[in-house]
Amino acid sequence: MPWAPYSGWATLGFLALVVALMGFSDGAERIAFSSIPVLAVVLAVGWRFVKRRERTPLG
Repeated sequence: MPWAPYSGWATLGFLALVVALMGFSDGAERIAFSSIPVLAVVLAVGWRFVKRRERTPLG
């Protein structure tokens, strides 16, 4: 990646800025911002479910 590792940090900073600005918007952006915690919980539970299935032997 060009300018690594600084470009990675700049990308993460830009993403954080976009997410923070979503909280100050009206309409669909506010709904998306409010649903982030719910989506995080769903992803965490799904990840644990997939990892648990991966460990069990087949047969």
